Formats: sequence, C-alpha cells, structure tokens
Amino acid sequence: MKNSIINEQERLVLDGAIRRALDILYKTDFYLIENQLHEQCIAFRFGGYLLEELKHTIYSEYDLDAEYNKNMDRKKWLKSWPKGARPDFILHKRGDNSPSNILIIELKKGVKPRVTEKDKKKITEFMQYPYCYKYGVTILLSQRTYELSWV
Repeated sequence: MKNSIINEQERLVLDGAIRRALDILYKTDFYLIENQLHEQCIAFRFGGYLLEELKHTIYSEYDLDAEYNKNMDRKKWLKSWPKGARPDFILHKRGDNSPSNILIIELKKGVKPRVTEKDKKKITEFMQYPYCYKYGVTILLSQRTYELSWV
C-alpha cells in the first residue's frame, strides 16, 4: 500500500509539471499550434517549459531528453520497432537504466490529433524490460486545448 501511495504522489508531481508546461506553451507559443508548425518545433518549446517546471520538483536531478535513441551504448529498440525507436521525451538519468527511467512521453499535434494503438504499444513496451520506464503519457495538442492521458 505504501508504494502505491508514493507512486501516486510521484505521478501527481509529474502531472502538475506537465500541465503547467502545457499551459505555458498554449499561453506563450499558441502561434505555433494555431499555425500548425511542425510537431518537433512545438515539442521543442514544450520540452523547455517542462524542464523548467521539473527543476522545482523531486525530479530536478533527472535529465529530460527528446528523441533519445540510445540505451547505454546501443540503439533503443522494441519488439515492435526492431530497427530502432525514439520516444518524443524521456525523463531519466543518462548512462543509467531502471530504476532511473521515470517517464516516457509521446506527443501528437493537429486539428484532430489522436493516439493510435501503435502509440500506446510503443509506450507500453518502453515501460517493460529492459527500459522499465515507470510512467507513460500521451499528449494531444489541438488548436483549442490539450489532452493528457496516463498509460
């Protein structure tokens, strides 16, 4: 029971940081979303805001990386992506693995963004051995608002 309470508290800390970063993104960089700039452009801005928000949490000593394609000295890959897989964002400690792999984020944008079964599978596989990310999140960015879902 104690671990589930700790896990829920950790998840709430992450949820708050992510939502604050998204609120800042929509307030500061709505032009990017409204004008349908490339997902990587928007993700870059979001990542900067999220990094700043994480500095004020228990995750201040962790690294937030985008499109991180290595697992130690090898290419990141999954059963469903044997040629390699890159999460949009990960929160981890570089050069380490579980239990330092905290969060994987997949971000989608568009007029009617949606999470596919393939997206969910990617996150789920990253949450299993050998990566063992503790939490997984999908973020949908539409022109009106965002939708955040925990996997």
